[in-house]
Amino acid sequence: MGEYRYQPEHLFGGHKLNDYIERAGGYNKDAARFQTFIVYPDGTSKSNDLLQLSSLKVYDGSEIIIPNKVKTDKFLLTQYASNLTELWADITQAWLMIHLALRN
Repeated sequence: MGEYRYQPEHLFGGHKLNDYIERAGGYNKDAARFQTFIVYPDGTSKSNDLLQLSSLKVYDGSEIIIPNKVKTDKFLLTQYASNLTELWADITQAWLMIHLALRN
């Protein structure tokens, strides 16, 4: 289940995680490969670790989950500066209005 190139149909337990991923065609371009985890038949789950990725065992009835990468917007310095300037102007205007109102 998740971001494989080909969805696996007939894979049997007892092999390592990488074996299953390779048999399914590997990760696709949208896979968050370092967030892969296995849900075992008893309901427990095990997340991969960079050191454990190739050694995690998959048993009959287990499910391998490979989530999507989280898509983020690119940071734009000009947009950030514009938003910050707008916020500063709003705060300054509010302060000035309060100051003028309390002066009388």
